[in-house]
Amino acid sequence: MGMPVTATDTEVVYGRTPEPGQVAMVTRSVLGVMSQIAIQISVPADDITRHRTLPTVGNVGMERRPVVVVHCGHTKPPVTFTSARYGDNTFWIEDDDFDSKLAFTVLQVLLALSRSSGGPGPLVSVPAH
Repeated sequence: MGMPVTATDTEVVYGRTPEPGQVAMVTRSVLGVMSQIAIQISVPADDITRHRTLPTVGNVGMERRPVVVVHCGHTKPPVTFTSARYGDNTFWIEDDDFDSKLAFTVLQVLLALSRSSGGPGPLVSVPAH
């Protein structure tokens, strides 16, 4: 369904079936996005053996790679985009992995926006082309 040629603005709505003058979108919650990233993080084999975590899930659906590639090891490379130490292991995102860096940064922005104490903002009108 296309936008009418005479349309001067459109409404963005949640769902799969837009009404005339609307663009429908189905989105994931921030929790859903974080869960998707979490199940694809590399985890130490010893943690799996000791039942501290589940094995890493491979690509989901038509993915060719995880949304954010997070590596794990006892030592990290000398240059990383970000890293975190947890127990005897370090988790990191490679500095030369632009896609992971971008997705991680977007996640940080979403998390910051989700901390807002205010209610939903005003409905935004998007000009039609």
